This record gives sequence, C-alpha cells and structure tokens, in this order.
Amino acid sequence: MSPPPTAESDTSGWLRHRLGIDARALAAFRVAVALLVIADLLFRARGIPAFYTDAGTLPRGALAAEYPWLAVASIHTVTGSAVGQTVLFLLSGLVALVLAVGYHTRLATAATAALHASLHARNPYLLNGGDALLVVLLALAVFLPLGERWSVDALRRDRQPRQYVASLATAVVLAQLVVVYLFNAVFKYQSEAWMRGEAVQYALGLEQFAVWLGPMLAAFPTVLVAVNWSWVLLLTAAPLLVVLTGWRRVAVVAAFAAAHFGMFVTMRLGLFPAVVWAILLLYLPSTVWDRIEAILGGRQVVSRTAVERLPSLPAPPKRLREGGRRAAVVVLVVVLVVTVVWPMGAAVDTETDRVDAPDYAWTLFSPTPPTETRWFVAPTTFETGETVDAFDGSAVTWDPPPDAAKTYASTLWHRYLNEMRFASDSERQPLGAYLCQQAAAESGEAVTQLTVYAVERPVEAVGGGEATRVELLSTECNVDTASVAETRNLN
Repeated sequence: MSPPPTAESDTSGWLRHRLGIDARALAAFRVAVALLVIADLLFRARGIPAFYTDAGTLPRGALAAEYPWLAVASIHTVTGSAVGQTVLFLLSGLVALVLAVGYHTRLATAATAALHASLHARNPYLLNGGDALLVVLLALAVFLPLGERWSVDALRRDRQPRQYVASLATAVVLAQLVVVYLFNAVFKYQSEAWMRGEAVQYALGLEQFAVWLGPMLAAFPTVLVAVNWSWVLLLTAAPLLVVLTGWRRVAVVAAFAAAHFGMFVTMRLGLFPAVVWAILLLYLPSTVWDRIEAILGGRQVVSRTAVERLPSLPAPPKRLREGGRRAAVVVLVVVLVVTVVWPMGAAVDTETDRVDAPDYAWTLFSPTPPTETRWFVAPTTFETGETVDAFDGSAVTWDPPPDAAKTYASTLWHRYLNEMRFASDSERQPLGAYLCQQAAAESGEAVTQLTVYAVERPVEAVGGGEATRVELLSTECNVDTASVAETRNLN
C-alpha cells in the first residue's frame, strides 16, 4: 500500500502541473521558432547591401568605433561584402532548418541562437523588441529538450520519449512571458494615456506604425477605448497563464493570441506578434496535443530506417555533461532573477528621454505611447544645382504625406531611421555617406550636399498641428562621376 500524499508532494505536484511543458508543445515551439528565424532572414535579406556591408549605413569600422564589444562578438564582421553576408545568411537558414527537423537538436539550437545573436550584433540599430525576445528564447531553448518528440532525434532513440517535462528551464521559460506582460501592466497603470483609455487611439494614429486595418479602426474611438481597457485587463491577468490548467488555460492562451493577432493586422511591429504566438504554444496543455495527435492519426512522415542512416556525433564526456548541467542551473537562475528585477527597475522610474519606435513592440506602447506621426526627408543637391529627396529620388516636399508608413522603403529603414534620431553625430555620418553614394549612383550625376531631417506632426487624437523639422545631419558629399561608376560596379 502506497503512503498517503504529503503536503510537500502535493505542492510539488501542483507546481509540476503548472510549470511543466508537454513534450509535443516543445516540439511545436521548436518548429515555430526555427521557421521564425528563417522568416526573419528572408525579411532582412533585401537589406544586406544597405545594413550589413562596408558599403552600407554601418561599415565594420563604424561598428567597431561605436560598439567595439559587438564588433568582436559578431561572426558577421568577418566579411564586409554582400556576397560574404549572403553566405552567412544562407548558413543561418540551413542551421535553422536542421533545428526545425530536430537533428542534433541541442547543438542546432545553440548554433541558431549564436548566429542570430551575431546577426543582430552586426547592426544593433535594426533591433526591436521582437528580435530581442526571439534571441532570448533561443538562448533559453538550449536548456529545453526540444527534440524529445516529433524530431529526427526522437526517431533515433531507443527509449520511449517523455510525455511531459518539468524542470527549472521550463519554469524560467514560462515565467519569461508572464513577467513581460505583468510589468507592462504596471507601466500602463502609471500612464495617464492608458488610464484615460486613449492610448490605443494614439497608437493607431501613428501613420508610421498603423497598417492594414489600423487606419480604418482609428476612425472608431469608442471601440478603441474598449480595446484599450481590454488589453490592460488581459495583461493584468497574465499570471493565469501558469495558474490555470486544462481548458481554462487554453482560453487565456487564446485571448492573448487573439490580442496579438489584432496587433499584427493593425500595426507594423515586425516579428513581435509571431514570436509571442510561438511562446504561447508552450502553455497549451496535454489535452490540446492529444486532440492534435488524434487528428493527425499518428502519421510518421520520415521512416526510422532512413533516419538511422544519418551520421551521429560522439557523446560528450560524463564530466563535461555534469559540468554543463551545473552551469545550466546557474544560467537559468540568473535569467530568472534578471527577468524579475529588470522590469522592476524600469517600473520605479518610467521617465525617459528615449522612447523610440523599436522599443514599442517590447514595451507594448507603455508607459506612454508616442503622439507624433514621423517621416524623413533628405534634400540632396547635385553639381548641376538640382535638389531631390535622397530617400526616393522625388522632388523635395515638406507637406505631410498621404500615408507616412509608405515613405519608408522597408521596415528595416523604419527602424534604422528612428534610431538615428537618438544617435550621435559620428553614428549618423555613415548614413550620410551611403545616401550620397546612392543618390549619385541612381542619377549618374555628382552630388555635393545632403541634409537629413526628421519631420513630425501631432496625431489628430491629440489635436493635430503643424509639422516640425529636426535636422539629423548635414554633410558635403563630394561624390564625383568616378565614385558613381565605382558604386554602380559594386551594386
């Protein structure tokens, strides 16, 4: 006869049931994160010449001068050419594919995390909250058994796979999103705009962010007040993601997934909504995965015989494995402490001079959303005396555009230019040199002078007003026809 359960065992079971993760959820998360990395690489590939080469807006020398530790840490600084960067992008994509199928999963996870962190270190001006969250997740995922189910590794194992995993690593990963949500709720309770129910209206009035359904919804302020308060209350309820179990937890997960879908169809926030969707998979209980497996009918896409022919790596020595486990515990405890303490520090003093666009995805537009629509103008003068806007080659105009979002060549340019508002003069100089070269290359004429302005106009929700200009940089180009020919050859 088994002994009666103790209070300690009851507590342990309660925690295990809430801080553990179904192995199939880990597998789905693995595939989702790998696909997100591939999608991010495809998204950034078009910007390789402008943002990741020596001929672009941040040459390696400029990166080393401003952020020497990033220049040393980034693998992507080994080459300054577009071809070299393309090779590194392809390598990152290949490693992410290996992670998606779950082949040598832990090693593939670590390699994916290292390569993606290196990519962001190569140009930190392009980093937003979703990018940072994805890198943190990849780093934490190294400590999770992502290959336990639905993977090449699982097919190669002799033992039965675990159905459920509860560990310090699963607890830290599940706590990560809850803490982000909870402290964002704290920030919002400190914000006058959120407490008046006006913050969402402000956010959707920002033309540089509002896309697709955003501009249409901005015309319904009463609806946006309801959305404002629904989001604040949902953030406040974030602990229910771990406190509840079963179908009640599924309902909370669905509510957050729907909220981020709303962000996705109304605002330009990069990968952030998709990254959160991937994390939310980890909160889905076993009952959901049982149903999914029942629908799939236990299909096996790849034969075990074919998988067994794949090469194996030798197992690391026992002493190294034990040391790795101890190091993992230390790292996870540090991450857990930082996850809690860092937002607490931010909550103490929410006043800041730098509330820039890339941070909005991470902070979820708190404590106070911006209230200015912003676009950029770069008057460029040729040797002939003609002046055009270097960003699109059109005539220079200071009139507000019909849609500020469409003035940015891409989301990467949107992030980069908004970061330049807070950059030093030395950080802005490579932008000037790049725009001079591009203007000369596109026109075939020598360029003499370039100035870049940020133009801002208050949104209608705060009364509107006249647009104001802020000069970011002014430089003599001195780009002659020989330089034009050289630029064309590089392109």
